Amino acid sequence: MNTPRRAFIRQALLAGGGVIALGAGAFGARVGWDYHKARSRSLRPVPPDKIESAITFHGEVFPDSPNRMFREGRLAETPKPERETDVVIVGGGAGGLTAAYRLKDRNILLLEALPEFGGNSMYCEWEGVPFSLGGQYIGMPGTWADSVWDLCRDLGLSPDKDTSPLVVVFPGNVQIANPYSVLGFIRMPLPLAVKRDMIRFYFIDMPKIDVEGRKDELDKIPFSEFMKGYSSEFRKWYELLAKPYPHTSDVSAYYAIASAREGDYVEDSGICSFPGGLGLINRTLAKKIDEAGPGRILTSAFVYKVRHDADGNVLATYWHDGKVSTVRAKAAIVNAEANIAKEIIEDIPPALKEAMGQMRRFSYPTFHFCSRKPIYQRGYRLGVMDCTVQAITIQDWFSRDKGPQRPNIMTCFNKMSVEDVDLVQDRDAMVKMAAQVLSELDMRFPGAIEKVDAIHVFLRNRNYCVPYPGYMTEVFPKLGKPFGSIIFANAEYLNPVTHFPEAVTAGNQAAEAIKKLLT
Repeated sequence: MNTPRRAFIRQALLAGGGVIALGAGAFGARVGWDYHKARSRSLRPVPPDKIESAITFHGEVFPDSPNRMFREGRLAETPKPERETDVVIVGGGAGGLTAAYRLKDRNILLLEALPEFGGNSMYCEWEGVPFSLGGQYIGMPGTWADSVWDLCRDLGLSPDKDTSPLVVVFPGNVQIANPYSVLGFIRMPLPLAVKRDMIRFYFIDMPKIDVEGRKDELDKIPFSEFMKGYSSEFRKWYELLAKPYPHTSDVSAYYAIASAREGDYVEDSGICSFPGGLGLINRTLAKKIDEAGPGRILTSAFVYKVRHDADGNVLATYWHDGKVSTVRAKAAIVNAEANIAKEIIEDIPPALKEAMGQMRRFSYPTFHFCSRKPIYQRGYRLGVMDCTVQAITIQDWFSRDKGPQRPNIMTCFNKMSVEDVDLVQDRDAMVKMAAQVLSELDMRFPGAIEKVDAIHVFLRNRNYCVPYPGYMTEVFPKLGKPFGSIIFANAEYLNPVTHFPEAVTAGNQAAEAIKKLLT
């Protein structure tokens, strides 16, 4: 496995989340502190019906008519091709947009099913402050994001370094900077057993393991079995915070240990971003593609059938504005996630489709709380206790040039269990979840409930893969294999727990493969 450095930190923060959310009930921060009593004293429930009118949904919103028509078999028509292109690109996430940009001098057509392009990093604005609906930051040059830095240079973008420290706030307003360093571990107000196991796990046990040499063995074992050698307090802390997947029982020991070893827990070297987060990169890519020739990107274009014709060309049939159309291309790049690709590609090799069907997925909705009055603006990455969310960032931090009276945008990432993977399709459930998250934020930031003016909720169903026991050795090697004139360009074929730099790399690789194919 080739997980970039600081992988654990990155992946746990969704390639650009930022706030560490700890559940105090797991360990108790100090003697005599009662989690349940503290919670009941400070938690103010938010009635879902009181905030529903303030919510704007983005992404895979309801009722999602093209998806429903596809599932019900009402999109069977396959008209004759109305358009000829060199390349058709299915999916307008970072991988698809990067590939389109690298191929902008050719005759291309990019089809994105959602109303907006950007995949897991869509661009949005509120009250003049831009923000990303998903991924938000990259590492410093020379770390884990070189592919993005190269792309930014091509696009004329210059990310700014975040000078605020990553801080975790414990009960009693105890703030710990650089929590992933040895000194940070020691300073955390946690029981001695947890601190001891943190040091042993990250700095003693992990470096000793021959991960690649024991790959076949470790990949068959759930990581929860491996964790039995540590205190129950540490296991609970780890379940709550330090992982980029739902539960330690969901993931193979090989993947989890490799990620932990390569996480490189040292002093935080900082991160970089700009107003609009990684969504700004996608927006700029689309602008450059359009400048090379209008009509190359079509949103709300639901592709439901892809296949080769008798001459080896690729036919892509899609639904757009109530009409079904087909485009014929010399080659295709499929940026869609595997659970979608395996359903829409008609002549996909059986072995590849079977491997795609063996992938397990979870959903990762994000909640953006927007306020004209400041809730928290003293830094970009903030950790808070007692939240169901996995990460929080203060997105207006990169718009500080607008002054202290700028709108405040707090972004909360909520990682869901494998069992609840389809809950994001339930509008009422998402409104209730938004109310729950807001109530928990108010517990740490009193008055937040009254200050929030708007809520933007970003929904992506089954958008992340789970590297379960056996996945890395038995399934992962079979994925992403090109066939005929179809090339795949999704980050999940490079790393199960995906992030923005890998999406850019996937797009670069797909573009190069297309150039060779069409030479």
